[in-house]
Amino acid sequence: MKDKIISKIKQIKIEHVFLIFILIQPFLDIYTNYVKHPFELLGLSMNVLINFVFIFGIIFYYIRLLFINRHQNKCKKIIKKDLIISIIYILIFVIYVMLHCFNMQLFDDGIFNRNAYGFIKETYFIFRCFVLPIVLLYTLYRLNISKKTIITAIKLSVFIICFIVIVTNVFCISLASYAEHGKFTYIDGNIFHWLFFTGKDNFDLYTSKGWFHSANELSAILFSLSPLIIYLAFVCDKENKKEKVFNCILLVMLIITMNMLGTRVASWGMLISLVVTFLIILFFKLIKKLDINLKKVILKFIIFMSICIILFIISPFYANQYGKYKSVFKERPVKETIDIKKHSNKDFAKYMETHYWYFFIDKPLLDIYPVKNDVEFWEYLITRDLRLNCNYRDLKTDIYERILARNDNKFDKWVGIGYNDLLTNERDYSIQIYHFGIVGLIVLLGPIIFGVLYCGYRIVRYRNKYFKADVLVVFTGNVISVCVPYLTGHVFGVVFPMTYVVLNLLLLLKMVTDDDMKIISKNNQQK
Repeated sequence: MKDKIISKIKQIKIEHVFLIFILIQPFLDIYTNYVKHPFELLGLSMNVLINFVFIFGIIFYYIRLLFINRHQNKCKKIIKKDLIISIIYILIFVIYVMLHCFNMQLFDDGIFNRNAYGFIKETYFIFRCFVLPIVLLYTLYRLNISKKTIITAIKLSVFIICFIVIVTNVFCISLASYAEHGKFTYIDGNIFHWLFFTGKDNFDLYTSKGWFHSANELSAILFSLSPLIIYLAFVCDKENKKEKVFNCILLVMLIITMNMLGTRVASWGMLISLVVTFLIILFFKLIKKLDINLKKVILKFIIFMSICIILFIISPFYANQYGKYKSVFKERPVKETIDIKKHSNKDFAKYMETHYWYFFIDKPLLDIYPVKNDVEFWEYLITRDLRLNCNYRDLKTDIYERILARNDNKFDKWVGIGYNDLLTNERDYSIQIYHFGIVGLIVLLGPIIFGVLYCGYRIVRYRNKYFKADVLVVFTGNVISVCVPYLTGHVFGVVFPMTYVVLNLLLLLKMVTDDDMKIISKNNQQK
């Protein structure tokens, strides 16, 4: 029995394991979103445990290949290189975590209600959400996962996400992208109701994110993968008929889904991706003489762009932002005012508990950053131009800046005050600097950003070999991956979108590096 099990394990192909790992991510996100008390083993929830099994299994497979081929000269060099890279990064990581956690201890907990501090908890979060994706990227790159398998993983992932969002929208069982009445707010109507909007509609309740946790996460994922999906649909003349049809259907599904999400990134992102990808193809056809049927590409662009524009114009996002019934700023009249100077801090705190809505402030902010702890700041917020409070990203940024100013520790901006899921400002780069500091941003996200820049360098440096339409399209998707977090949140430090950041970068690395740079040949993988 033991020999049979070992034999079966040896027959497992790493590319199949990789494909399964990628395709279960959407379902794990849904599980995390819906299950209040997930099954746990050894303190790990089921979704985390499954990811760990796959990731550490892939890493173990890679180490095993190195061990099997350790006598080869090429493999010896790779082992030496891997050890040097690993030791250097581990040292940097350990030093940073020690400084980061030490600085967290210096934070004045009386300023606001942050998460309970814990060295193990903080280190575990950083390792799981930042370090492990980087290790996975490096391991998959070395394992020489085929370009075809990576593209298949991307296409099927996009199909699964889009299918779930569209079907749940049509049957009105989708969660609204923007929930006003709690985490699980279901939509009021599906895509067919978009044609009958009136001024009485709450447009947010016609946006859809399926059963997923965050519309921002889906927007970032689909936006970054959209250039490749568009390219495959436009330039697929040499593929078989079924593949052509699937690519075109997938693009239609993607256009519908991104308009259903209703976020700025998704709605504008789809239009931008269509235009940019078309221009890249057009450039390579006219300048580089790309072997494609230009008339068919132009026709497809007109068709898909028309579908996208029509959906965009009738979408909840357009109706809310630019349409006939667009939202406009309306002051919320305060029935009674309080003379702050004549009342105690306690009276002002009670006043804010019942009047926060009139000043465009969310109740959770009062719980996280209590009024009684900083009356001066809250007085400033309700006496300034209230339109500034409508932008919750900027409002939360103001609160963070105030917290750092009150803590008055010059090392906060360098190593951070610690991860906190209670207060986020929906802009990943700024929130990561608050949480982990500038040094943390470099240590934890630097390898991803450097990877994209390195690929860009190789495209320019070896332009005769790598300056091609498909490479530039995938590079565009990766640029989106590292730029979108500047505008939105829930990308960096979240396992679900980070998986697709890794996937997208893995494909680009595969396309701009030589085969002899990878670790194991196909023959060795089969041993």
